[in-house]
Amino acid sequence: MTAPLHLTAVEAELTTAVTDALLTVVVIAGIAWLRRQVPPSYRRSLWTWGLAHFALARAIGAFVHGFELDPATRQLIWQPLYLTLGSALALFSAGAIGDWRGDRAAGRALPFLLATVL
Repeated sequence: MTAPLHLTAVEAELTTAVTDALLTVVVIAGIAWLRRQVPPSYRRSLWTWGLAHFALARAIGAFVHGFELDPATRQLIWQPLYLTLGSALALFSAGAIGDWRGDRAAGRALPFLLATVL
């Protein structure tokens, strides 16, 4: 039987930073694929912007986890990260509504979904 793996706090932070950086690259590749494979439309824009916000949040996360920052700076950087993640979820939700009920339904829902982010 092997002993469980225990990471130090620094190792865990760096692991998270690397994971966030990799997710950023994968999501950017997904955006490029989506733009090549799907004709321009309102729904493609919703999904593309949602993915872009998610990639930005992951890039911010890589920065926060990858560098040793003083607590006040770290707390300040978390705010745009949370805002960007929330807006990504709102855009993903609008994209899903658009796929389900059409562009008009997505357009009507988007302002309300974005308002929940704030």
